[in-house]
Amino acid sequence: MCGIYGEVHFDGRVDIDESIQRLHRLRHRGPDGWGVAVGDFRSKSTTVAHNREPEVPAGFIPNLLLGHHRLTIIDLSDSALQPMSTQDEEYHLVFNGEIYNHAEIKKDLLSRGHTFRTDHSDTEVLLLAFAEWGEQCLQRLRGMFAFAIYCRTAKKLFIARDRIGQKPLCFQFTRDRFTFASELWPIAAQPDIDVDIDRGALAQYLLLGYVPHPATILSGIQKLEPGHFAWIDLDARQMSRHKYWDLDLSDLDSRPDRREWEHLVRAELETSVRYRLIADVPLGLFLSGGIDSTLITKLVSEASSTQTRAYHADFRQKNFSEREWSEVAAMHYHIDMRTTMIDLEAARRYEEFIDVLDEPFDGGSSPASYEMFRRASGETKVILTGDGGDELFAGYDRYYQFQQRAALGKTLRKARLSGLLELLGRAFQPVHRHIKRLPSLFTDEHVLDYLALHNDPTAVSLLNEPPGDWRALFGFMGPLLDMQPTSIRALQYLELKTTLPCRMLFKLDRNSMAWSIEGRSPFMDHKLVELAFRIPETHTVDFRGGKRVLKDILRRDLGNRYVYRRKKGFGNPLDYWFTGAAAPQILATVRDPDALLYEYLDFDRVASRITAIKTEYDGSQPRLLWRLVVLARYLERLHSMRKAQASSCSSRYAH
Repeated sequence: MCGIYGEVHFDGRVDIDESIQRLHRLRHRGPDGWGVAVGDFRSKSTTVAHNREPEVPAGFIPNLLLGHHRLTIIDLSDSALQPMSTQDEEYHLVFNGEIYNHAEIKKDLLSRGHTFRTDHSDTEVLLLAFAEWGEQCLQRLRGMFAFAIYCRTAKKLFIARDRIGQKPLCFQFTRDRFTFASELWPIAAQPDIDVDIDRGALAQYLLLGYVPHPATILSGIQKLEPGHFAWIDLDARQMSRHKYWDLDLSDLDSRPDRREWEHLVRAELETSVRYRLIADVPLGLFLSGGIDSTLITKLVSEASSTQTRAYHADFRQKNFSEREWSEVAAMHYHIDMRTTMIDLEAARRYEEFIDVLDEPFDGGSSPASYEMFRRASGETKVILTGDGGDELFAGYDRYYQFQQRAALGKTLRKARLSGLLELLGRAFQPVHRHIKRLPSLFTDEHVLDYLALHNDPTAVSLLNEPPGDWRALFGFMGPLLDMQPTSIRALQYLELKTTLPCRMLFKLDRNSMAWSIEGRSPFMDHKLVELAFRIPETHTVDFRGGKRVLKDILRRDLGNRYVYRRKKGFGNPLDYWFTGAAAPQILATVRDPDALLYEYLDFDRVASRITAIKTEYDGSQPRLLWRLVVLARYLERLHSMRKAQASSCSSRYAH
C-alpha cells in the first residue's frame, strides 16, 4: 500500500525539486521509504533513485518523473523499493495496492523463463507480468491496485485501476503535460496550473454527498474509473481509455437450494480472507458488531493460528452503540477487542476528519472510521474490514423497500390511479413532497426515482447558480440504468458502480492511509462479487430483510437473535455534535456569511433552509448541515494551498 505520483511534460521539463515536494504530499500513504525515476522519453534515458534525490548528468533535461511513497507490507527488503524497473530498463513501475495471488502468477512467470531479484515482492510480479502479457496481465490479477508503467521503447505510459475501485487514481491531461496521483492534492499543487471548483461536481456533491467518477471536485482533474486502463502515447500526446472488466448481469444461476449457495459463498469468502491474511507485518480487523464484520471475524479466527486483535468504535448514545453484539462475537471467536469511544471530545477534532480528504465527502461513519484507524496506528499495519457486504448481498433496507416500491408501482399502473395521486398531493400538503413524486411509478423509471427519494434534489437549489434540472446530475449513471427497472439487482449494480467505490471505498482508503494503514476488504474480491451477482434475489432478500445467505452462515454460530436484529448501521451522532459543547466551533464557518462557502452557495437560501445557520440547532437536516460543514472546511484548505502556491511563485519570480 503506497502513494504514487507522476508527470510527463510534452514540451517543457520537470523541475525535480518541486515534483519531489508534490510527491511528499503523499508521505502519509507510505512513510517507510520513497523513490523517483526521472527520464527523457525522447532520448529514452532514465535514472532511478531511492530515498534520495536522483543524480542527473550535466546537460540532461528530464521531461518525465515517476514517484512513489512506500508502506511496507509484503517483502520488507530494500530490493522491493519503487520505482521498480525490469533488468533491461524497458519498463518502470510505480504501484499502489496488493496482488494477493502473486505467488501463483510468479510460478507461471518462472516457468516462462523469468528471473526475480526479490524474494516475494508482489510489485516485481506485477512488473514482470506486464512485461510478459502487456495489458492482458490485468485479467490475471486478484487484488486491489492502481499503477503506472512507463514503456521506454514504445514511449508510452500505461495506467490501470482495480475492478471494484478500491485504490484511487486521478489524472490531469492538458495541452503540455500529463499528471497522475493517488490523491488530488499533488496534482492541484502544480504552481503553473490554476484549478477551480467544478460547478457540476459541486452540485453532485450537494445532491449525493460525494463526487462520482470520472469527475472530481476540481475542474480539469478526473478519476480513472474502476475496471479501466489507459494508454498515453507521449509522442502523439493522445490518451485512450478502455474497460477491461464488468459484471455480466445475464449470468444468473437459478439453482433453488439456498444451502448450496451458502456453501459456495462461504468457500469463496474463505479464499478471499486467506488471501488477505498474507502479510509480513501485524494484522488486525474492525469489528462493528454487524453481520459483515462479524462474519469476517469468524473466518479470520478459523484461518489464523494466533489470536487476532480487533478494533471497535462505540458511542455513548445507546441508539448508536453495538458494543453488546461486538463483545458477543469477540468472546465467541476468541478475539482481543480494543474499543474506541466516539464521544463529544472527538467532535472537537472535526477538522482532522475532513482534512484527510482530498475532495468533499460527507460520510457519516467517516469520523468513527478515522478514530479506529488512529487507535490501530502503531499496533498494526493491516486491517481487514467488512466493507461491501451490504452492497453485494442486499443488506440495506433500501433494497427491500425498492422491491416493495416496484411492486406498488405495478399495482398503481393496473389501477390507473395517477389522477388520484395528484388529488392526494393537493389535498394533503404536509406529505405533498413525497406524493408528488409517486406518479413516476407509472413511468417505470424506478431506479432514477429511487435516487430522488433518497437524495434530496432540492439541496442543489442552495447554489448561487443552481442547475436547471437536477436529474441531469445523474447523467453519469445513464448507461447503468439500461436494465430491468424493477430488479433489486439493478440497484445493487448501480451502487457497485457508484456508491461503493466513490463513497464506501473512498472513505476506507483515505481514513486508513491517513494513519499509514492498509485497509483490506474480503468482500471486494472480484471472484466473490461475480458469484454474489449470480445468486437469485429470492435467496438474497425476504420479508426479514437482505443478506439471507450471509445470515445463514453466521446464525449457526450465534443464533437467530444475533443475525435478525434490526440493523443500526455505522453512523455518526450528528445530533449530539450539533447541540454539544463543540457545536459553536463546528458551525462557526457555515454561520459566517463572508466564508468562502458562500462564494458558491447563497447564504440566505441556506439560512432559510437550515435553522442552525442563524439560531440553535433544532434537530432538522443533520446530514445536509454536516455536508456543508465538510464543504466549508475543504474550501478553506484549498484556498490556503492556493495562497501558498501564489507566494511561492512570487518568491521565485522576484529572484
